[in-house]
Amino acid sequence: MTKDGIRIFDINGKMTNENVLQGISTSSLFKDHEGNIWVSSLNQGLFIIPNLSFQNFKLTDNTIAKSMFDTEGNLFILNNKGSLYHLSPKDNFSKTKELAKNLEPAPLFFDQEEQMLFIGNFTTYYDCKEKELIRDEKDDKIRFKEAISIDKGKYIFTNYTSARCFSRYEKSISFFQEDYANSVIRRYRSKNIVTTNDKNNVYIEYIDGLFYYAKQKKPRLVKWEEQDILVAEMIEDTEEENVVWIISKTKDLLKIKNGKVVDVIKIPFTAEEIALHDNYIFLASQYGIIRIDKDSREIQVIDETNGWIKSRVSSLKIINGICIIVGGKHIQKIPITFNPINKIVPKIYITKINEKAIE
Repeated sequence: MTKDGIRIFDINGKMTNENVLQGISTSSLFKDHEGNIWVSSLNQGLFIIPNLSFQNFKLTDNTIAKSMFDTEGNLFILNNKGSLYHLSPKDNFSKTKELAKNLEPAPLFFDQEEQMLFIGNFTTYYDCKEKELIRDEKDDKIRFKEAISIDKGKYIFTNYTSARCFSRYEKSISFFQEDYANSVIRRYRSKNIVTTNDKNNVYIEYIDGLFYYAKQKKPRLVKWEEQDILVAEMIEDTEEENVVWIISKTKDLLKIKNGKVVDVIKIPFTAEEIALHDNYIFLASQYGIIRIDKDSREIQVIDETNGWIKSRVSSLKIINGICIIVGGKHIQKIPITFNPINKIVPKIYITKINEKAIE
């Protein structure tokens, strides 16, 4: 126990980077028969930690502007001061390595094949092979909000004026373009973008709706119940061919295949991030985590009553059976099998606590 919460040690006595009740000056603790941890503080009352399998620890003193995981689980974070960091799953995200400074807080995109982390545009990137930052500020026309890779060195990206194609090696990209000479797919403000697992289908959200693209075919608008789809986040299904999942701002989780909505699941609140693992779908927002069983369609919510720290969600990844959620300054970790339901009925309830000074 410390004046800044509770620090956690592993079984060998080594202190980890994990912190519970940060900012709380703690005085004593007790573990009951259900595994709950009761913690008293010097001046902020009594706390109960329902389950220490729900862990969190601080990443940075500065606010995380952007973060992302690569396909191998490496985490890259860019804070609001322009510092870029790398954290490895091999170290359980406990070691923070600074890669660069004085960057513009901007969206991140990682090209797994090229091992390049692009920062806001395709001329500023961190080369993970050479371990150096490459910066060329001459061309500001290729800034992106989001980007996807469709082939070696070939990308489709969104920005404030249009959706475009970009190739590091050649201009030939087979997706339909309104202005081929300028690699413009469509001259409308765009944001979210996702591709299917075979890279043959692309979905782009514009200010006027969600469009579906296939190679050498004209795009078409995707709607649900005759209404435009307001996208919060999208992800490809790596297991099912030509399928993407979309979180809508109207509290719907949409399964889309070949440009058509094939399934809809109502969710309790909208979310900022989505991850798929085996038969489960995980959605994360500042209000907590929604876990959905694809087969039974059972929905479980993991929130503040289970130890969730309310925070803006920056990114989400499932690694080795653990759901990793990156927030404003922290990482929160929870086993994917976590059961939010307390099945043991309490024998006593505390309804009121009176404070009395002891002379």
